[in-house]
Amino acid sequence: MLTVLASLPFVAGLAAALMLIARMLKAEGAKIRAALAGHSLLAEPVMTTRPVKVRIVSRSRVSRPLRSTPLLRAAA
Repeated sequence: MLTVLASLPFVAGLAAALMLIARMLKAEGAKIRAALAGHSLLAEPVMTTRPVKVRIVSRSRVSRPLRSTPLLRAAA
């Protein structure tokens, strides 16, 4: 008796879930089929900007020799 009482809510929940999925497929089925076939609006990129070329130039900094005092030379 307990299994019958436990399986009734399960079957009711399963039926509700299937009805929800069927309702969703009915409303969005055409979009889903188009997306799976590759005909979705988002499947093809839309170019909204011009391509921009970026050139990166790195300059090496040449450091000048530092002048030091004899006191600093003696400390080294």
